[in-house]
Amino acid sequence: MAPQQGEFPREDLANSAAEMLADAALGLFLIFIVIVAFDIFPLRIKDPAWMLTFATTVCNTMLFPLAGLLFLHLAAALATPNEPMHARRRYFSRLAILAVLGYLMLIPLIGFANWRGVRSLEARNQADIVRINQNNQRITKEIEAATSAKDLQFRLKSLRGPALPDSLLDQPLPLLQKQAKNIMVQATNFALLQAKTPYSAAVVPIYIQSGKLALMALLCAFCFASVTWLSKKNVSLSQKLFSS
Repeated sequence: MAPQQGEFPREDLANSAAEMLADAALGLFLIFIVIVAFDIFPLRIKDPAWMLTFATTVCNTMLFPLAGLLFLHLAAALATPNEPMHARRRYFSRLAILAVLGYLMLIPLIGFANWRGVRSLEARNQADIVRINQNNQRITKEIEAATSAKDLQFRLKSLRGPALPDSLLDQPLPLLQKQAKNIMVQATNFALLQAKTPYSAAVVPIYIQSGKLALMALLCAFCFASVTWLSKKNVSLSQKLFSS
């Protein structure tokens, strides 16, 4: 039966829908590229925090290229005789294989970022401990070298050491020196406790986030393998991998 006035033939409708889906797929690919590019620049490839940022951005935005590839599959199904559409589908399916490998490579990258972060944290922690101990020794020497209560107070203020209330300055100098040393020991112990270590509570969320990212990267690789069409085998990459 001939199409009524104002209606499109079914083939023309399928082709126009396929073209729209293909254009939308290209837009989704570009959105993915723009988001990732703006989030990872400037490049700091030796920075563990940058590595985790890169992995986070790529995982969080994977739905854009994944949906784009699905759009291309749907467009090819709608426009069955359209060979350029099928060629585009095959081309982006080959790129999707690289995406699968890329997401799998994120897992060792995340592990390496954590290792680098732990090493850097240990180095900073050791430097902080050395600095705190050196500062403690310097102030202790100044406390012992003081010749009067006012001299002791002046030395402590000049080194930003423990402050002594003016009401205590009438006490004997040895007693003031002992009190100043006790305060200094307490301040040093508190500073050492505040120093971050690879096992401190402040670092645990980073490990949890890294584990989450590694699992997301694995699932992203599986998703792309599921929509990667191997035209010669007429199966998806995931079907090829898990059926063999």
